[in-house]
Amino acid sequence: MARRPQRRSGDARISHQAARTPWYRRARIVFPIVAMAILLIGIGLGTTIGLLLAPGEPTPLASVPLPVGPQDSAAMPEGSPLPVTAHVSESAKRIYEESLRSQPEAQRPDPNMAPPAPVVRAPVPETPPMEAPVSAPQPAVSPQRAAPPERWLAFAVPGPEVSNRPMIALVFDDLGIDQVRSRRTIDLPAPLTLALLPYGYNLRDMARAARAKGHEIMVHVPMAPEDLSVDPGPNALQKELGPAEILRRLDWDLSQFDGYIGINNHMGSRFTADRESMRLVMSELKRRGLVFMDSVTTRETEGFHVAAELGVPFAVRDVFLDHEIEHDAIRRQLARVEETARQQGHAIAIGHPHDETLEVVAEWLKTAEARGFDLVPVSAIIRRRLAATQ
Repeated sequence: MARRPQRRSGDARISHQAARTPWYRRARIVFPIVAMAILLIGIGLGTTIGLLLAPGEPTPLASVPLPVGPQDSAAMPEGSPLPVTAHVSESAKRIYEESLRSQPEAQRPDPNMAPPAPVVRAPVPETPPMEAPVSAPQPAVSPQRAAPPERWLAFAVPGPEVSNRPMIALVFDDLGIDQVRSRRTIDLPAPLTLALLPYGYNLRDMARAARAKGHEIMVHVPMAPEDLSVDPGPNALQKELGPAEILRRLDWDLSQFDGYIGINNHMGSRFTADRESMRLVMSELKRRGLVFMDSVTTRETEGFHVAAELGVPFAVRDVFLDHEIEHDAIRRQLARVEETARQQGHAIAIGHPHDETLEVVAEWLKTAEARGFDLVPVSAIIRRRLAATQ
């Protein structure tokens, strides 16, 4: 019987080494490498597809660049460009206004009438005072010193010394939002009366520029309209807020710039019709020595009635210039202004910084004096009325 040859130790080592599995066939090494490769490929593909399909930078619809001509360096602010609100449609022209088509004709008080007698009200039964809840303290209101009784006269633009000619005051509302058109309004011949919205931009510089040009300025205080879906803007006066909050908002509105003679109402058909709310506002205006110009946005306005009762100097709007924003319509309204001024000795017209209004008014101003009218600030009409009642 043949003997099986014995393997040498060296042959055993060679046979064992030949039986090893290559590294690329080992699962614990290959699987992590494959997973990492798939992950990197996925990230790369996702990034590439995202860049290819990403939309471009959107173009805003409400703000578009407007050409700005050379401006007076003293009037324009330093620093970054101011925001500009552009009119992109006819409906956008009403964004800061109530609809003027439905506004009433002015209710002109007799300038020679005595103030109406105070309204006598039945006494209200006294109720025991209630302690304020500790968990809901009211905000503290810092005490204020009373202003001089005729502070408005310090900022009134002088009118004609002695004149029997009919006086016309042109008021431009809603200034301070659209910077380009607000500057164009300031550049019109003086004296105009410019009403600045307290939530506008760059108001202090704008007020200084307006006064430097010879214009008179007012605070265009936002007040609640009858249509509550129309937003009059931040810190608007609303009768439901209660006296403390109304006064806080009024104080904020009056603190955004200075040099003004008083206020007129922005919108406000709901608020100005509320007698108690207007008594609150008029009492504060009297304490501060300011005037009130009633824009008459409702036939039920209590504004100038309460002002007369409390002895607050006041004026009343006669004509809206641009309830139709069209050149010929604005010219017709200016003709009404002239007729009103001839009939009662003065007229107050309110316009807005629309392109059409600015163009027609600039044209009208060139010949107004030659046609026998004095262009005056609102304060001149107030002074004439006060002089007639003394």
